[in-house]
This record gives sequence, C-alpha cells and structure tokens, in this order.
Amino acid sequence: MLANLTRPWILLTGDSNWRKVFKLLTEQLANETQAVRYAHETMPKSTWDARWFDDDAVFDTKSGRHFRVSLRFMWNSTKRLELWNSDGNSIVWTNQILLCGHKDPRLAALFSCVQHRHPDFSDEIWSSGPHALVFAHGLWSLPHNRSCEETGPLLKSLITRAGGQAPKIVRWASNFLISAHPVITNRDIEHDRACQRSQAQTLKLPFMDLGGPDLFRELLRQYPLAELEDYYKNGVWQLEMLKLDIEILDAHRAEAGAPYVIPLDEVKMPATMPATSQPMNQAQVMANMMRALGSSGAVLNGTAAVPLSAAQIAVSAQALAARLPGAALAAAAPVAVGATGVPAPLDMRTIALWVSKWKLEPVKTKALLEKLTPPRRRFIMQNFKFVAENGSLPVVKLEEYIRECEKTSSWDAVSGEAAAPV
Repeated sequence: MLANLTRPWILLTGDSNWRKVFKLLTEQLANETQAVRYAHETMPKSTWDARWFDDDAVFDTKSGRHFRVSLRFMWNSTKRLELWNSDGNSIVWTNQILLCGHKDPRLAALFSCVQHRHPDFSDEIWSSGPHALVFAHGLWSLPHNRSCEETGPLLKSLITRAGGQAPKIVRWASNFLISAHPVITNRDIEHDRACQRSQAQTLKLPFMDLGGPDLFRELLRQYPLAELEDYYKNGVWQLEMLKLDIEILDAHRAEAGAPYVIPLDEVKMPATMPATSQPMNQAQVMANMMRALGSSGAVLNGTAAVPLSAAQIAVSAQALAARLPGAALAAAAPVAVGATGVPAPLDMRTIALWVSKWKLEPVKTKALLEKLTPPRRRFIMQNFKFVAENGSLPVVKLEEYIRECEKTSSWDAVSGEAAAPV
C-alpha cells in the first residue's frame, strides 16, 4: 500500500528502543536514496537530554519521490495523548516535533517541552498526515502500570477524532523486552502486554504483538504438550500461529465444558526458552517490520505477510471447533509413515483438540499415542468414546481401549495394516 504512494509517511512512537528502530530504519533507507534530511541536524543546541527529543527524517529519491519516517518519543504516553487529543486540528499533532527536558535538572517538576519548527517537516505536502501509525506507549508508567488502561481509550479517541484523515494503517505495538533496568522487569512488560492485548480486543485496535514468550505461556496453560520448536523457528516467534492455536483451544474447551486452566504464573516454561531480551536485536527485527509495512500494509513478526484480524481468527477458530468434533478431528490426523517405518510426528493441534474434547490427561495421552503407527492412531481417535462411570478417568479408559484393540487387532482390520508389535 505505502509503496504505491507518492509521499508515504510512517510515524513511530515509543521509548528508547523505538529510537533504535528509527535509527536503524533511517540508516537503511538513507543508503537507498539520494538525500536525507534529519530533524536532529536542525535542532538548536540545548542543555537538555536529547534522548527525550522527537526526531524526523525526510528522504528524496532520484525519481523525485519523497517519503518520511517520524519518531515521537513517549516520555509519558498518557500526557502526550491528552495533549494531542486537546488540539483543535485533529492531525496537527503529527507534524509537531517536541524537544522535552528539565529547565533545572534539580527540579523534576520543571520538565517541559518546546516545539521545533523547520520547513522540511511542516511543508504543505505533509498536511494530510501520516499514512501509517505504529504506536507504542513505552515504559514510562511501569512497573505499577496504568498506562495500558489509560492509553487504549485515548489512542482510540485520537484515531476517531481524525476521521477520514486518520492513518490508513494503525498498529498499537507492545513494548520490547529489556536486558536490564533499575526498576522494571520483563515480567512487568509481559503483564503490560497481556493488558494491552485485552484492551486492543475490547477497543478493536489492531495490535502489533512483539511478545512471543507470553503467548507461548498462554498456549502451555491450555495445552501443556505444546513444543517450543513448533512456534519459534529461525529466531522468530510464529505469533499468528500462536494466537490462532490459543483461539482454537479456547473455543474448543468452552464447547466441551473443560475445567478451568491453571493460573498463568503456575505455568512451567521450558528451560531452553530463547533469549529474546536483547533490545538491539529486537530493534533490528522491528526495522525490518517497518520496511515490510511500507510495501505490504501488514507485517508478521519481521516477515511481510497479511495476517488475519483478531475477529477473523476468533470466528475461524470457533467455526473449526464447532465443525470438527470427534471423528472429523481424527480424520485430520496425519496418516503418513516415515521411510524408516517410525510413526510420524504427532499433529499437535489435532491432538490438542481431541485431548480437550475427551478431557484426557495430556502428558500420558501423548505417551500412549506416540507408540502407535499413524493408521492405528487415527483409528483410536476416530473410535474412542468415553462416558464417565463410577469415577473412572478418561485416560484410564483410553489405555483399556488401546489394549483391547491390540488384543483383537480391530484397528488392523479397518486400516488394512498388518499386525505389528506396538
């Protein structure tokens, strides 16, 4: 979408990690264009700390096109959003480059901002506002965070007020994990992401989720047999797959009347969880995401893609859970055997739905199914039924059913598979 515009403009907001994204992105783009003009190069000398300043960059191509990347630093997301919402012109804030700091470092109450004006960044060609807004509220309010609850409604109001002038692409981005901080921990950030995810769904704000670990924790809560390798590949979290699987499991648990899952803080994470807390690495990933955003209009964890919306995921998940009970779920199970004759890997999503349907114990069920060849596994999943009686457990009945099939060879008669030791 943005690649087809004459003067595309992406506006980023966030903390120091997003400043790294801005720096990496503009450096990459500068190498591919004829000229670049930075706002920080025209700013007056100041005794204030420039790490709290906004920044901007305008690029010129040989073909005469112009495009722009802006950074608005979130020294306090609530205050900035309130300020932007108070402007009479609904998008005038997009062109405001603020320099903020302390008039007297000894007096924190004197923190204030002045506006930096320069023709390159207030030209009439930019009067219609940015085409894409990636908004991150930063770490200012953590660890005792209220910014998630406050930021969501204010951001929604800002976009609504802009009406037809609102950016065509809007993403409410989660915070980066951090490698070190005197007060804030990554656990605080994960709680913030969970709050933000809920708020985004309630307010119908498109959410750019940078948090693979907490999504994986939620998946493990619903399905303890989930394998890390299925959701973290080549250094990248498969976020849309995680979200979709969580939606499917949640919908199916609700339909089957499964008991409540354990609290998140009781979920045991794998000892081999990837180290994803290096801000600079994350900034590089985000810079790549911004480049993809400029060409495709949507991004997926560093790779250009067009992911389903949250609503589409929820609808498709519920529909899948509703139309694939029992035998149909089992029919979707893998049937191929590897060249070595070893049973093929289990289809974790299909197994998860089946386990949830019959309220089986996940670890023991997986151990039982892993011993079976795919045709026998499929037969079991198609034909096993459980009716509670005398306090019997589903997994005990499953064991008994497998032993019965082994004794009678009923699964071989149906599948055409020769009898073989299991």
